[in-house]
Amino acid sequence: MSDRASELIARLSSDLKPVPRRALDRRMATALLLGAVLALALLVVALGLRKDLGEAARQWVLWVKLGYAAALGIGGYVLCAQAARPDAQPRWRVLVVILPIALVAMAALLQITSLPAGTRTDAWLGETASRCPWLIAMLSIPCWLALCFVMRRAAPTRLRWAGFCAGLLAGAIAMFVYSLHCPETGLAFVATWYTLGMCLPAMVGAVMGAWVLRWR
Repeated sequence: MSDRASELIARLSSDLKPVPRRALDRRMATALLLGAVLALALLVVALGLRKDLGEAARQWVLWVKLGYAAALGIGGYVLCAQAARPDAQPRWRVLVVILPIALVAMAALLQITSLPAGTRTDAWLGETASRCPWLIAMLSIPCWLALCFVMRRAAPTRLRWAGFCAGLLAGAIAMFVYSLHCPETGLAFVATWYTLGMCLPAMVGAVMGAWVLRWR
């Protein structure tokens, strides 16, 4: 190694300061809180809360929606926190997202097969299938932008995977918020269109991650 290179390394490392413990977790939590608040504000302004939200809170369907979104949010956070690091290796962590999707899909299948054949399509499509995924994707934008800002500073190396994870987590937060507006009650609807709404920002994140999260 040349003297010039040694001098450069010494200069770059002379002012290094230790990163506070759990710094990434705190930054991601702040980004999620900010994104969720902005998504809720966007929901209230653009769509509004359910007029019967108080009554819906006494029924199990709303809590299934919220629980499903929360479980995916926890799984998305696990993936996101790992993907933000230079040594990103998802491995078993993908199971924390796959498991709640599989459980809700099985419950939806059981529910819809118990219905008369002529009503199954209506239960699956509900009244809002054509717009539900797009609205969830729209509500995910604030959270995705906030997460990308934090993750970019954490120096990820698998940029498309990191962008996908950020979109997945942002989509799960948007699902949670959207549940406060959505009147649909079918599990097949939730398993299909809510999940698709979460996957849309994840796919966009995978495409844009290589650009948005690139070190500059």
